[in-house]
Amino acid sequence: MAKPKGKRTQSGKRRRKAVHPLPRQQEHKPVMQPQMMARERILTQLSDLISACEELFAEHGEACSCEACCVVSNAVGSLRILRMILEIS
Repeated sequence: MAKPKGKRTQSGKRRRKAVHPLPRQQEHKPVMQPQMMARERILTQLSDLISACEELFAEHGEACSCEACCVVSNAVGSLRILRMILEIS
């Protein structure tokens, strides 16, 4: 049985080519190299800060659930992630 003309299959339709949302950059600009000395200093300070927080945990004990330990615990997790990103980039 033949299909009516009003209904076409997917293969019968014309597809429009997707337009790229951003045009290509015409001018190539050089990318600055990161200043490694500043990065090293930041990494050192982050490591010192994480060590200081771990000393706080050692003072209070492993099972301490005071507000300061909870806040510092969350901050230390964020600082470790930041340090890891700086180390690999």
